[in-house]
Amino acid sequence: MRRTKQSCLGLVLPILSLAFVWLVQASAFAQIGGAITGESYEGRPMPKIATAEPVLGEINFEEDLYIEKDIMLQGALGYKRIDFTIPRYWEVLEGSRAEFYLSHSPTLIPDLSAFTAILNGKVIHTMALDRSNINVTTIVLNLPKNILSDYNVLELIANQHYTLECEDPFDPSLWTTIHRTSRILINHKKLVPYIDLAFYPYPIYEKQSYDDAVIDFMLPAQPSQTTLGAIARFQTAFGRFIPPRSKVKYNVGIGSSGEPVNHMILIGTPQENEAIRRFADLPTESALPLPLITEPGFSPKFTYPNGSKIEGDQGVIIFTHHPDNAEIAVLILSGNSAAGVDKAVTAITEIPYERSFAGQALVVEKVDPRPKLPEKTKSTHIPIDRDTFTLEDIKYEDTTVRGFFAPAVTIDILMEPDAHPAIGKQKFKLVYSYGAQLQAQLSSLEIILNGVSIDSKNLNVPEGESHAELLIDLPVDLLQPHNTLQVKFFLFPDNYFICGRVSDRHLWATVHKESELTMPRNYYVYLPDLKLMRYEWYPYTVYQDLGNTTFVLGDSASEADYAALLILAAQLGRITESEGIYVKAYQLSKLPEEVKSSDHLIVVDSSAHSALSRKLVGDTRLFYNDDNKRVMMTLENGEMKTVEWKSGGLIEQIVSPFNPEKTVLLVRGQDAKQLELAVVALSDNTKLTQLENNLAFSYDTDEVKSAQTVKPALIGELPTAEETQTWIYLNFWRTALLIIGFVILLYVAIMAIQYTRRRGKEKKHK
Repeated sequence: MRRTKQSCLGLVLPILSLAFVWLVQASAFAQIGGAITGESYEGRPMPKIATAEPVLGEINFEEDLYIEKDIMLQGALGYKRIDFTIPRYWEVLEGSRAEFYLSHSPTLIPDLSAFTAILNGKVIHTMALDRSNINVTTIVLNLPKNILSDYNVLELIANQHYTLECEDPFDPSLWTTIHRTSRILINHKKLVPYIDLAFYPYPIYEKQSYDDAVIDFMLPAQPSQTTLGAIARFQTAFGRFIPPRSKVKYNVGIGSSGEPVNHMILIGTPQENEAIRRFADLPTESALPLPLITEPGFSPKFTYPNGSKIEGDQGVIIFTHHPDNAEIAVLILSGNSAAGVDKAVTAITEIPYERSFAGQALVVEKVDPRPKLPEKTKSTHIPIDRDTFTLEDIKYEDTTVRGFFAPAVTIDILMEPDAHPAIGKQKFKLVYSYGAQLQAQLSSLEIILNGVSIDSKNLNVPEGESHAELLIDLPVDLLQPHNTLQVKFFLFPDNYFICGRVSDRHLWATVHKESELTMPRNYYVYLPDLKLMRYEWYPYTVYQDLGNTTFVLGDSASEADYAALLILAAQLGRITESEGIYVKAYQLSKLPEEVKSSDHLIVVDSSAHSALSRKLVGDTRLFYNDDNKRVMMTLENGEMKTVEWKSGGLIEQIVSPFNPEKTVLLVRGQDAKQLELAVVALSDNTKLTQLENNLAFSYDTDEVKSAQTVKPALIGELPTAEETQTWIYLNFWRTALLIIGFVILLYVAIMAIQYTRRRGKEKKHK
């Protein structure tokens, strides 16, 4: 492996009035059997410099740890585990603490009742539950610096008794409450983040932080088609780093950037992205690891540190501190041509390439794209190629629960929204084990499907059972695309009696991965239907690599259009999984005919009068007329009506005029604010779950209004037997009445025929 020392790069930290030298090194890299090759540039780590004044970082139970209800420690031995993290850019100091707001039952005996807190396996606090803290009391726990770590486990235990004599360990008077307004305070100094591609996306996105991330995207005003597609692919991959509940704000800038405030991402060539050109021709002590140099009469070009030329089709990835502020991270995905930009984005977005990078800069010479996926390949969904499968097939292992208050074993059964379970054929074979010494009359298991109990069984074998089986019918009317199946064990010891001191540590039960589901399904769907988007954005995520989904923007995209693209692409990334990403993005004038007819289209439209949407698909059931009024064509009579709505964003789904098996999703607003409201409805779960029919209006409240203006059309093949069986199942009483009516008519007809024959015979005898 070749290693050559390059020139030094100084890094200025104005806010601290200190200077540090960055020594740049180069090393060749080749990974995945030569699938990606190029040059890596490493810098000496920045010293850990902290802010001068310590601050208290606040971690709230409700807002940051998502503890939405007060913690109830119930029974003779109440228990709760709380996990929390500490951001990597915090240097923890002494003086951290937890502030609990605690109350407990007035019936507890102080000499026998106590509250204990354990941090990372070490007891940090014990106190009696006595008269002084019956009502809400602030309890302050010291959190020693030497016990805290990046990932922490805080265990809360309440040992509770209300009598010296006959005591029921499940008595409802045994309780202690830790209120959800409690918080953890970490005394720290903020460090200048260490920036290296080995830790990407940190510090641009810090998964251990509780603050909302704010990222400044600097994008070209007129990107090439290649660059626009690269932006969509990068943002889809970036969204996969972000957990569902985390909030990230994207500030979009077109043109030159101002003073650095937030971490920055810049995409495009130096020729098309003015913000990248700002880094050109900087002094040696401030230059990028791969300097951007302007030669007379030419646009700025990236070069190697020794001044040699980087070829136009080579990708450039730079991940470094901002020259003007070392606390700001800058990620540049570029190249001396659009092909270089595409190569840089491909390298940093595809698995497993991005997991093996290191250093502050890369020159990517070659990247082999990851293979494209067939449809419906999400690993957490039930298999589509067979009707019978085990829990192991859907990523579940043997799961054991213990004790009186054993939690339910939860199994997510996720189907594609176009899957329709065959009636009367849905089965669950539970394979389970449980230990000896259970009270047969009290111990049992319960099966719960989507919150409804559907079966139960006693656990009545004294010596326990190993790999016992229970076959359960799953009611088809309870099944949805996304289902929760729970196995709940109620475990009581055989020596349990109301006045005894009993232990539950030896009580256990296990659900085995060999448990089996039999779920034959038929596949068909009626579209348009916005309701299906609550199930992981169906149909736009049928292909997990998004190879069947295309964004369409106007020819002159605004900052609002870019922001919408970033949010929606990140949302698609959050809910999909693949090694490669093949989502596409086009300006309307450059949208190929073959893409129109082969893909689901997502149109981002902030144009006046919905000009972009109308140019692509014509007038839909709702559009803006030339007077800029919202006009709706009603379903009933096809007449045009002017409807006055509150100002809000519009979401409309239509069957694609280019392919009847595809859809077009129109995300529209008359201005940036209205477009933002439409995007929020597609990215916020509270609003997303309200969408239905084919048309929705999103307002600046939690309110979403939906309307149906077209009848959904069948996509896929509806089996005749399935259609008949489904109609009979859903119309049981009507079917029963029809059958009874038919039998009566048949009986009357037979009796009439017999009567006619008898009368005929009587006439012959006369």
